[in-house]
Amino acid sequence: KKKKKKNFPRIGSLSLSRPTMLSALICNVLGSLYPAYASYKAIKNEDVESYMRWMKYWTVYSFFTFLEIIMDFFLFWIPFYYGLKFIFLLLLVLPQFRFADYIFRAFVHPTLDHHEENIDLLVLSVVQRTKGHGMQLIRNLWVHGTGQAKDVFSKASNMLHWAEQSLHADKPPAAGDRLQHETLQRDAAPADRLQEETLQREAAPKKQQ
Repeated sequence: KKKKKKNFPRIGSLSLSRPTMLSALICNVLGSLYPAYASYKAIKNEDVESYMRWMKYWTVYSFFTFLEIIMDFFLFWIPFYYGLKFIFLLLLVLPQFRFADYIFRAFVHPTLDHHEENIDLLVLSVVQRTKGHGMQLIRNLWVHGTGQAKDVFSKASNMLHWAEQSLHADKPPAAGDRLQHETLQRDAAPADRLQEETLQREAAPKKQQ
């Protein structure tokens, strides 16, 4: 019998088998979680040197992540990609190598410095174009969302009210209520019999006449 081939989930072109998922988790911890905590410590202790080092790291890491997303299809063909990524992140994170500082000074800073004016103009243009439309979109979403929420809460309240009424309608009377009802019936029975006998005595002479 042929064994069934397991279909593992995929992100882009990368198949997430169990070893791959573990490797991705390790890379995320090394590349994101630890640097985030180290950055927090640098801000808390007001360590300017560590703060500058981690700012350079996050700049390099952001560009690396962007390139990784673009080149996702080609990364599928690289053997032991996550092993290579782990080594690269290790070089970026460990302070004795100062690899993030080197990449920042050799590649990132010259590139951004050369295109900084054009990037600023592009960002300003995009912000100005989307500012009005963005605020209007947020208002529309807010109005639509609050309206939908009100409808949902109103329907839920009506359903609860209907369910409560149904429960009360189908609920048998409590023991105390039954006892009170029986007591009232017993108290009312003699009065009803007396009234009936009085009416019969008054009606008897009329019949004889």
